[in-house]
Amino acid sequence: MILTQIHQPDLILLDMMLSDLSANRVLDYLKHDSKTATIPIIAVTPLAMTQDDKCTIAILFDFVQIRGVQLPDFFKKSGS
Repeated sequence: MILTQIHQPDLILLDMMLSDLSANRVLDYLKHDSKTATIPIIAVTPLAMTQDDKCTIAILFDFVQIRGVQLPDFFKKSGS
C-alpha cells in the first residue's frame, strides 16, 4: 500500500483473493487515504458471484471484473 502513495498509479487492480490480507481492508485503507482516495480501483476475482454479491461489490469498487478479462469492455469501463 505504501507503493500506491509513492507512485500514485492511474488505476489499481485489486485481487479479491489475496492470501495474506483482506481485499476489503486494502480497499478501506486506499479509499480513506487522501493520497489514494481518488484512484479508480477495479476488483478482480476468479469466483462466480450471485447478483447480490455483484451489487454489493459494485457499490465499493469503480469496476468489477469477474473471471476472464474482456479487453474491449475493460478499457471502455476503465476510461483508457
